[in-house]
Amino acid sequence: LSQGETAYLAFRDGTLAGGYSVEKLNLSRGEGLLPCGGIAGVAVLPEHRQGGIATDLMRYSLEQMREQGFVIAALYAFRDSYYRKFGYEVAGRRWEIKCPQARFPDYKVEMPVRKLEASEVMALDPAYRAFCKTSSGGHLRSEEDWKHRLGKKPPMIYAVGEPVQAYFWTGMDGWFWEDLRLGEVAWANLDAYKNLLGVLHGLISNRTSLTWYE
Repeated sequence: LSQGETAYLAFRDGTLAGGYSVEKLNLSRGEGLLPCGGIAGVAVLPEHRQGGIATDLMRYSLEQMREQGFVIAALYAFRDSYYRKFGYEVAGRRWEIKCPQARFPDYKVEMPVRKLEASEVMALDPAYRAFCKTSSGGHLRSEEDWKHRLGKKPPMIYAVGEPVQAYFWTGMDGWFWEDLRLGEVAWANLDAYKNLLGVLHGLISNRTSLTWYE
């Protein structure tokens, strides 16, 4: 479990049957913040499925989060209709965007660009927070959250501007002529975004395409 995350377990006849975890999140809503319970790891052991345990867990989770002062709950649903019966609704879609190298916009890079080490990740926080203010629903991360987000194998992080006004990271996986995938992209303003696109244009000059999620 990450810092600030709590696990809840369900037992049937003294035997572990399932569980879930809740992470304390602070979701952006313009200039404000909403205390949010992030539901993760909902699971029921195969031999205990179809017995109502997952339903009991979800109902219990909502009661617990209300008591703890959360005003909203969020999760990634395996099936929208299942969680809808508990009161959840789709608030956005995760779109995969793929652009061929030959059609990628070529903006001039006028801001300083540098590659950051994982130990410098907090330098990205101001740009990320500015991005969250214009795109409601982002979790304002603590330093521990940032480390957790990067994972056990930190990616290649590129920052635009000094101080950082835009950034992206990637794993640079695969052969040089294949598609390149980005892990996260954020920007504080339009100029920084254009400069970021200029950096990406150079990065994929020997790739077939670039893919990222929004």
